[in-house]
Amino acid sequence: MEAISKVEVLESKAPVQPVVLYPDLEDKPAALQVRVALRREELLRLLLAGHRVKECAEILRWSTQTVRGELANVFFRNRLRLVSLEIYGKVDEELATLKTDPATRLSEMADKALDQMELLLDSSDDRIKLRVSQDVLDRNMETSKTRRLEKSSRSLNVNIELLARAQKTAEEVSEYNQHPRDS
Repeated sequence: MEAISKVEVLESKAPVQPVVLYPDLEDKPAALQVRVALRREELLRLLLAGHRVKECAEILRWSTQTVRGELANVFFRNRLRLVSLEIYGKVDEELATLKTDPATRLSEMADKALDQMELLLDSSDDRIKLRVSQDVLDRNMETSKTRRLEKSSRSLNVNIELLARAQKTAEEVSEYNQHPRDS
């Protein structure tokens, strides 16, 4: 038996991709520069694959705010623009949507939901029609179940000390009125 005296190292045939360095990381330690650059490149890859901002956050296990922070980085945005103008435009549009006022977004979503409910009223399933009808009636302030309950169960806040003083005053007045007046 022949003993193995050499260990052969096989070289990889895949070309080594250089790490893109971002100017905003120049003053950081080299390890951090590489780590952040690789994470940004992963985000870039996900965006190019067609993922939306929230999906990228879930895949990378980042918060949506962290992804938005990276997307707000000028150097990252320039890199994205160089790679794909189309994706850059979509990301820019999505970021603008995320920045709009929540009340405006909620109003727009409510309009879409109401349109969908209107279509469901024509459903052949009576249970769906019933539920949609109830939801539509609940959105109207005069026919809403919640509003009717609010009207029937109003709360009354009473100051206990004030109530006790009022009772004492009423007793004093009653006692005063019961005694004959000496004139």
